[in-house]
Amino acid sequence: MSSKECNALRGIAIMSILLHNFCHDLPGAVPENEFEYRAENYMQFWSSVFHSDFFIQIFSYWGHLGVPVFVFLSGYGLVKKYDTQTNVGWVNFLFSHFKKLFIPLTIATIVINIILRITMKHWVESWGHFWLQTTMLLNLSTTPTTHIPGAYWYFGMALQLYALYRLLVYNHSSKLIIIALVICETIMITLDHESQTLVWMNHNAFGWLLPFSIGILAARHCPKHTIPLTILGGGISCFRFIYHRRLIHLLFMATHSRDYYYHRS
Repeated sequence: MSSKECNALRGIAIMSILLHNFCHDLPGAVPENEFEYRAENYMQFWSSVFHSDFFIQIFSYWGHLGVPVFVFLSGYGLVKKYDTQTNVGWVNFLFSHFKKLFIPLTIATIVINIILRITMKHWVESWGHFWLQTTMLLNLSTTPTTHIPGAYWYFGMALQLYALYRLLVYNHSSKLIIIALVICETIMITLDHESQTLVWMNHNAFGWLLPFSIGILAARHCPKHTIPLTILGGGISCFRFIYHRRLIHLLFMATHSRDYYYHRS
């Protein structure tokens, strides 16, 4: 893909994520199933999407699918930038990417804390939590969900993916990242769809290896093919849809929908 195509995809992903984070806080918006799957959220989406604000419900529930597009572009871009370079040292590689993420994350965290202090009269829950978030270590805690609104968890996950690229991809064949993907997928498929372990994995790199690996493989093995943006963007979202085991969850929903409506009535 050309840089223009990558920037176009990046712009679409940013718009989708921004609208998602805006819409899902609006009154009456359907909760998403981004890190875990709750059948009641899925049922609520289909029962309300055509009877209330259509676009608000669409972006509230599905807008987070811009994230796998970003992850795909990360894998694609890392291969294009570093695969042809020699002597990419661990320290310089990780520090440069840490600095690139740390500066905007710290500024955004400070700004949102000031806003919370002015509007809601409180700071972040603890300064320990603040430093864990700005150093991108919060994702590794047993409760990675942030108390500051926004997609700040992405920064820690992205840093982990950079480390995985340097460990498993740079100067290696694609086999290692594929093996890691198969292991993670096997583990995640065996977990309960509301498991806290699944939530933890989806806040970390383990839950995003599929679009990351697709980006790596596309950059290495399809370098001369230009894929139409609509097909690529839709394809990545569909991969994330399948990857998050939505097909399994649809079967779950179909077999439990009668009980769900029975308990609601």
